[in-house]
Amino acid sequence: MYYQAFTPEPERRPYPVDNFGPKAAGWILNSHRETKIPIETLAANFLGCAAAAAQGSYNVVRPDLDPSPISLITCTIAGSGEGKDTAARPLLKAFQQVEQELDDLHAEDEHEFQARRAVHTAKIKCVKAQMDEAVRNGEDLGELMERHAALSREAPKPIHRIKIVHNDVTAAALISAIAKGDRNVLLHSTEAGGFLNGAMGKEQPQLNAMWDATPTIRERAGQKPEEASDYRVSINLSLQPRLFLKYLKRSGDDAQDGGLFARILFTVPPPTLGTRLLENVYPTVSGTHDPLTARLRALLLDGARRCAEGAARESLSFTADAAAEFKKIYNDFQLSMRLGGEFFTIRPQAAKGAEQVARVAAVLQVIEGTPGQIDIWQLRRALVIVLWHLRQAVALFTSVRCDTVELDAEVLVQAALRASIQGLGHLSVTELRDCARPEMELKRAKVAVNLLVERGQLGRKAVSGRLKLYVPAHHHRPLPGSLLPRLGG
Repeated sequence: MYYQAFTPEPERRPYPVDNFGPKAAGWILNSHRETKIPIETLAANFLGCAAAAAQGSYNVVRPDLDPSPISLITCTIAGSGEGKDTAARPLLKAFQQVEQELDDLHAEDEHEFQARRAVHTAKIKCVKAQMDEAVRNGEDLGELMERHAALSREAPKPIHRIKIVHNDVTAAALISAIAKGDRNVLLHSTEAGGFLNGAMGKEQPQLNAMWDATPTIRERAGQKPEEASDYRVSINLSLQPRLFLKYLKRSGDDAQDGGLFARILFTVPPPTLGTRLLENVYPTVSGTHDPLTARLRALLLDGARRCAEGAARESLSFTADAAAEFKKIYNDFQLSMRLGGEFFTIRPQAAKGAEQVARVAAVLQVIEGTPGQIDIWQLRRALVIVLWHLRQAVALFTSVRCDTVELDAEVLVQAALRASIQGLGHLSVTELRDCARPEMELKRAKVAVNLLVERGQLGRKAVSGRLKLYVPAHHHRPLPGSLLPRLGG
């Protein structure tokens, strides 16, 4: 067996909330005490909102690489009534307050714009009237045309109302908003089934680009191209399990192969319906949200100031010890993706694991207001948090695979055993599929075959220049622990 970089843990394990700083951990634990919402749900919402608040002011510098965003994508999968809306509400209040403050600041500018636009419109009308008269009199229009062009170039630009939190928006509309000035964005949805299955969910390459802050140009016929650059987008989603399964069936392969799932920190909190009994009608601690929301507001206002002034973001680098530790973490993630490694089944997510650790470490550093570089202890705390989310993904996608891939694999291996007994020899994937279940999609058959080859239940051999499948000698008899009875086959 290959070396396993991280020690596997059981599926149900407590969230490592102690690895957050005092502001974050205090808010999570106090909110849990008052509302009984699972700590996992509160922590996931904190990460998404905290990254959105910090991303406008800070970047993170991984060893030997350029500065990169600290944006995060979080997705909580929980049933109805599990507190998904309530969990994020206190955090979103800070975003709404900042949006209102920015609106108030721009109110006077809006009045001035309206006055300037009225004057500009009057000047344009005056020049047009002179041009009409010149045309009737057969006079030269050269000077009037120059005046009209100059006035057109001097048209006052409308005041853009800054909006940070976007709920129901298309990718095209979001790019347009970013191009106009919304350069620090939080995509938030507690009904993310509609989000993922709607227009935005279909724009997976665009979502990937937003996580990386890749410059994007939106072109429309007859209009000036809109460029989205130097922006940051964090995404905080919550949805019900059935809606997530519906999305998986429709677009799961594209999301996994295209890299969207690789960028998401998944959270599947334990069900609490029927057990969330409040110990006291009133909150036991007053003002518990103030330290965290105050920090979020300060960061959001600083990000808005930097955007308005064109100031650069501050870059957080690692100490020498932390840089060496980061390279070890990166290597461990690489090893964990090998056959037999803990994250072999979610290799795309594990491939982004080290970068997720760097981003989470930067977010924790910024939220707590810790000065200086990211040290080795901050990095290790972030690693524990990211590992928890990756193990949630292992449990989540393994349970989903059992409904389809495992059943397909069992059907195919039984067909391969029958073919071997009948002396049919080596078969291609298509031939094996036709022997087992001709109506099965070839893509599904290939996924199941890969799983069987990984387990050693099938082997591959070159025959006449083509790879063929065969049953190894030690698997010539059906395995006693067949999956078919357990899966209802």
